[in-house]
Amino acid sequence: MTTDFETRRDMAWKARKAARNHTVDSHIAGAIIQAAISAEYVTGTPEWDRLLSIMQAEAETARAAKTALEAALMAPDIMDPQRMMQIKIDALILAERIKVIEAVVALPSNIMRDGENARLQMKESQDA
Repeated sequence: MTTDFETRRDMAWKARKAARNHTVDSHIAGAIIQAAISAEYVTGTPEWDRLLSIMQAEAETARAAKTALEAALMAPDIMDPQRMMQIKIDALILAERIKVIEAVVALPSNIMRDGENARLQMKESQDA
């Protein structure tokens, strides 16, 4: 049994494959266009703006914490190898957290961009 996430992932993969092959599966393109339309409605709301401000604050906090950890790692008074390793691990975790936050913030614009690409490909295939 496939999950909704797996279905969407498969559709996105097929859409990327179709884009590379310059062919359009109308079912996939239609789904991408619908997602783009939904993203357009979501991003213009006060709720979305609030989420963005929270996510941006989280990213700034994570960046500051990562910078502090990197500075601590260079401090001459840290000699304990376990402590140094923990600082490196914590910095890597924060770096990944920043990437996830940036991906979440970029998701609607990526969906809308992919929707526009799907619209153009459908139009091109209909014109051909």
